[in-house]
Amino acid sequence: MSLEPIQKHLLIIEDDKGNRQLVLDKPVYSIGRDIDCDIRLASLFVSRRHATLVQVSNAEGNCSYRIVDGDLDGQRSANGLLVNDKRIQSHDLQNEDEVVFGPHVKFTYYCLSRDPAPTEPPDSVFDDVTLINPRTADKSHLTDSLDSLEIPLSKPPRQFNLVGKRGQSLFKFLNFRRERGFRLKGDKSP
Repeated sequence: MSLEPIQKHLLIIEDDKGNRQLVLDKPVYSIGRDIDCDIRLASLFVSRRHATLVQVSNAEGNCSYRIVDGDLDGQRSANGLLVNDKRIQSHDLQNEDEVVFGPHVKFTYYCLSRDPAPTEPPDSVFDDVTLINPRTADKSHLTDSLDSLEIPLSKPPRQFNLVGKRGQSLFKFLNFRRERGFRLKGDKSP
């Protein structure tokens, strides 16, 4: 089963009200200062129906957006559009294209893609780890040296550190207990 890369289309919009971002997911967006526009721009330099974004598919089956000056009925905006400092009437947007509608009114288009998430859960780092309760451990096999602590070398460093720290803590506890003459309940050693 082949999964397509996951794409997100994002606009970073800058107008008289400040900066904001918008994730594109619809097939058509109207852009302008009119209250009925899908993407409203706050500026007197922007036409009521300044531009239209239309989702288009490419040969690889991915989609992108085309910006068209004016509305879909052919009515052009008063000031036109600049895409990457070039006056256009229609343009297929590419990642990081900058579209200027007027002074201090623009957006930057981003097409973000990533590989699809794996469908199987990842192998757990701790699949082979067995935690031992110090109260129930057979202490006859323990020695004073950390050299006898066996840690598989095939495990990642994080697991090695976790097991090593727990092993050090257990040995410190046992050495402290032996030095001070403390005994655990049920401990018959002298």
